[in-house]
Amino acid sequence: MTNLPKKQIKHLLSNQNLADVLDIQTGNTLIRANTGTGKTWYVINKLMPLCHVVFLCPTVGQVKQCEEIYGDRSDIAFIYGDKRIPKDSLKSLAKKNLVMTYDQFTRFETFLSQESILVIDECQKLYGAGYRDKAIQPILKAIKSQKFDRCLFLTATLTEPLFEKLGLHVSQYYDIQKKTELERNITLIKYTKPHILNVYENVLERVLKNRKLNKNKVVIIRLNNISISKQLKVMFEKHGCKVMLINREEMANQKCHDMLSLEKIDCDYEVVLCTSIMDEAINLHNADEEIDSNHIIGQH
Repeated sequence: MTNLPKKQIKHLLSNQNLADVLDIQTGNTLIRANTGTGKTWYVINKLMPLCHVVFLCPTVGQVKQCEEIYGDRSDIAFIYGDKRIPKDSLKSLAKKNLVMTYDQFTRFETFLSQESILVIDECQKLYGAGYRDKAIQPILKAIKSQKFDRCLFLTATLTEPLFEKLGLHVSQYYDIQKKTELERNITLIKYTKPHILNVYENVLERVLKNRKLNKNKVVIIRLNNISISKQLKVMFEKHGCKVMLINREEMANQKCHDMLSLEKIDCDYEVVLCTSIMDEAINLHNADEEIDSNHIIGQH
């Protein structure tokens, strides 16, 4: 039997956002809402002007994308590992709304008040085995000790039994749904002789067909291996394909900077090879007809 409160299902109309259906009260609030329903927009544009908000994100890419879009806001500080912030600046920075990676929380915790709203984006990372325990434990400890009057947990992919194992008391549980007419196809391909480069011929065939039909479509390949991604890039480029790499090594490059700023993949590229850095919460607003297909590679 679940320990979560009764789920409040809210249906968003096409012209509505989360602020129209949410009422955040004292305690811990769990919000499950699909990608594209405006969770980040709600936190930055609705909550931050009213309250002091500490917005925690699991990846640097997510924080950088927020910085690209809202970097002109003087009331927000964007914090991640690449920024060298002197210790004597932490207290003054903590007075601003904070958008930062999970691992930066301990640096600012001392200076945060009980009235601050703690928002944990991609909260499924709190129980995911793949994320860093050292970064997560201080956050869980602060929540359990009721350091903050209000905490928000945001996710698009919630596994309720695993979330419950965290032992966090939840006062409100919202499930936000928005109608979409888009239909998606999922195809599972299992090769007789598995090899990580097997995807090459299938993707190349799609790219050459699009080129023949004069269609500017992007094929996205999610492959969590930077060295193999580089190898595939060379293979595609031998056929004249324009290829973009998105991974932690590339995030500082201008092409990735533009992608985060515009929230869109440049359709001049025919193939995009990305790692797990793009799995969640990096918003891309390409039109459906601009994306040919999305290939997720690897048995795991």
